[in-house]
This record gives sequence, structure tokens and C-alpha cells, in this order.
Amino acid sequence: LWRRLDQIFIFLVSILLAFGLSWHVYSSWIGIALNTSAAAAVAVGACRELMALPPHFQRHRGAMVMFVGTVVMCYWLPMGYKAAQELSSGSITACAPIAVLTFAVLQIGGWVFAAGFPERFFPYTFDLALFSHQLMHVFACAAHVLEYWFVWELYKQSALHTA
Repeated sequence: LWRRLDQIFIFLVSILLAFGLSWHVYSSWIGIALNTSAAAAVAVGACRELMALPPHFQRHRGAMVMFVGTVVMCYWLPMGYKAAQELSSGSITACAPIAVLTFAVLQIGGWVFAAGFPERFFPYTFDLALFSHQLMHVFACAAHVLEYWFVWELYKQSALHTA
């Protein structure tokens, strides 16, 4: 039950992340609504699927990363869009590197968890500390710090334009 609630929480909070990042990136309500709706649809589908699983069912680690990764992409998409805008216009601010770094950190965290690194390769060495689930959360926290930095940079840019 707790594992399911944890996963449901991830999906539901991701709707708020998608909305918040969309709010600061897209210039129209249409973009905000589309991205937030996509995250909500993924989250609702995931919650329904999670609740329908038999008790004590454990998804394969790689499948879990892909499952959670669908909603992660919904809230990373505005960052990628902003980075692409900056790269195509040639006026690169801190946002583009932050978006790329966030994507890399999320990918590394997903790989660490899916691969079971390091405990799979070093049995009985990382059983209490620094095992894949803990490391994945460290990478997820790092990604969220980068996301906040991204929003802060966007806020500073908008403050410069309105001053």
C-alpha cells in the first residue's frame, strides 16, 4: 500500500510541477493548458493502473523508470522548449544549460535505479547506504533544485523586462 501511495504522490505532484514550469515558459494559456492536461492525463492513467494492480505486485525496475518517466517528461517539456528557443535564437541564458543539466541528472538517476547500481555490481557492500534507491532520490532532489533555479532565472528575466 505504501509503495502505491508513494507512486501516486509522484504522479499527482508532477501535475503541479508541469503547471508551474509551463506558467513560466509558455506565453499563452493554450500551452499551459495542454502541458498540464497531458501531465494530468498521464497521472490519472497511472493512478488507475496502480490501484488495479494485485496486492504485493512489484514492477520491474526498468519498467518503473519508464512508467514514472512519462510524467517526468511532461514537466521537463517546458524546460526543453525554453532551451530549444534559446538555442535557436542564439541568445543563451542560464536556462538552456540548466534544462540540459536537469535532463541529464534525471536520466542518470533513472539509470542508477533501473540498473540497481551499485548494489547489483558490488553485493553486500551498499546494502545500508548509497544503494540505488537512495541514489535515485539524491538525483531527483538535485533535479528539483535545478528546476527551482530554472524558474528563478525565468523570474529574473521577466523582472528585467518589466523594470
